Amino acid sequence: MATDHLEEVIYHYWPNHRGDVVSIRNTGGIEGGTYTYGAFGNVLTQVGLVAQGNPVLYAENYFDEEIKTILASSIL
Repeated sequence: MATDHLEEVIYHYWPNHRGDVVSIRNTGGIEGGTYTYGAFGNVLTQVGLVAQGNPVLYAENYFDEEIKTILASSIL
C-alpha cells in the first residue's frame, strides 16, 4: 500500500551575474528547475516541474501569466 505524503519544500532562486533566475534549488541544494534566456529575456528553455510554476524569471522580474506581461521587480 502506497501513501502519498505531501510536505512543504522551500526553494531558493539562483541568479546569474545579471540577476536572471537560472536555477531553483531546495535548501539541500537539489535543483528543481532551470532556465535559459534569449538576448531580450525570452525564455528559451524551462526544465523541471518547479520551474514551470515559477513567476520570477528574467532579471528577477515577475511574469504575470494572466495578462502575459512582465512586471518590473521594483514595483512589486
